[in-house]
Amino acid sequence: MSARGPYAVAPPLGPIRLPARGVDPARALDARGWDVYLVGVTALLPFTTGLGGTPLALVDLANAIALGIFAAVVYANHLRIELPLLWPALIAAAGSVLAVWNAESVRASALSLAQDVYLYIWTAVLVALLRRRGELLAVRSATTVIALCVAFGALAEAWTHGSHSLLSLLSPRGHRSYGSFGNANMLAEFQMLGVFMVLGLDGRLPRWLAGAAIALLFAGMVTAKSNGSLIALAIGLVVWAVCRAHANGIPGRRLAGAAALVAWVLVVAAWFVSETGLGEQLKAIEKKTVLARLGHSTDVRSRIWQRLEHRAAKHPMGIGPGNSSTGFVEIGEREREGAMDAKEAHNDYVGYAVERGPLGIIGLFAALVIIGRRLLRGRRALAARMGDARRGAAVHAAGVGGLAALLVQSTVIEQLHFRHLWWFVAWMWAATAPEAVPSDARERVATSAPLQGVRTSTGAVAPDGAPA
Repeated sequence: MSARGPYAVAPPLGPIRLPARGVDPARALDARGWDVYLVGVTALLPFTTGLGGTPLALVDLANAIALGIFAAVVYANHLRIELPLLWPALIAAAGSVLAVWNAESVRASALSLAQDVYLYIWTAVLVALLRRRGELLAVRSATTVIALCVAFGALAEAWTHGSHSLLSLLSPRGHRSYGSFGNANMLAEFQMLGVFMVLGLDGRLPRWLAGAAIALLFAGMVTAKSNGSLIALAIGLVVWAVCRAHANGIPGRRLAGAAALVAWVLVVAAWFVSETGLGEQLKAIEKKTVLARLGHSTDVRSRIWQRLEHRAAKHPMGIGPGNSSTGFVEIGEREREGAMDAKEAHNDYVGYAVERGPLGIIGLFAALVIIGRRLLRGRRALAARMGDARRGAAVHAAGVGGLAALLVQSTVIEQLHFRHLWWFVAWMWAATAPEAVPSDARERVATSAPLQGVRTSTGAVAPDGAPA
């Protein structure tokens, strides 16, 4: 018996290291090299110019190396990989393959299908990597920084082409900035997504700095003179504001009442403008801004859709992926004076319905419903992943607003082949999934039972040492 009595307490021995019962093979996806890849591929997203006359860009070369390494890691460790949106993708793929029978250019269809497969595999790889990385702060921050760099470049490009004042910047004519994207609409959309990334950093970024970043991104969007992106941003911000208000505890009835009040004000304002001379003054101002492009863009798109409607009537099962811009255009259907070649659909929904037939559009809408449902219900998962309810609500609202903006954007351009769009889809899917916790980490938490308030890797605090 000890000299200090039968109830003596032994001195603390320090932290007890529990032997791991087995290392999770999925830990191979937690290597720092994958962190470098995720940040690096984000930095390469704006560089879309094809190399050597091919449709492959720098980001595709980096992806080719990463996908090869990922496949080797998965095979060596016998990992099971989640395949997001598998059934909608298979339905759309079935419609696409059937529509190739009617394709005027089988080569264009083959290239489009190969692009679909590549983007889907890349999205699945991104989901597997992102869902194991907590609140994804490094990737979200990198996306924000890259978007700001793109905005700086767009403003510099506009300056070099004569836009030295706010009026020239807002003018409907003149140069449209496109930066390294090669397309002004792509540049504007990337910055639009950057706005929602900044909004999702609430709680991580000072408010004044977030406001300055959003102002810079908006200015960069204006240089692209893309009305579709500006309208999509406006609608996305309205959805974001509603989500934030709901997260802050404002009842749904009050939100509905506020929406009705805003609608009433808009109707009264429209009536006042139409019944007074103010309407003519506003039209004169509109003609001097980028909004004057709306009428011209609408006219061009209506001609495109009319031509595609005629082709769809002949081939209701689809004209073949990538075949909207193939074939000779009749004089009455030409989108631009003197233009003999057809243009793409400029609408994802019209493009899928015409090119890929009924199965294609069913698959697309099914995928959108699944993504929207998952994101709307993902607020708790985001709060657990962020480790903070406020930050989780901010990311949730930003994701919902960004998705709404993309849905609107798809009505005026075809963006399903944009790489940054699939990056955003992978981010939304991974962020709303429970974080993959290594098995040895789960064992350490579960066996540490007299500790109070254990914080798991998801950021949740478990009472009485129970894993959250």
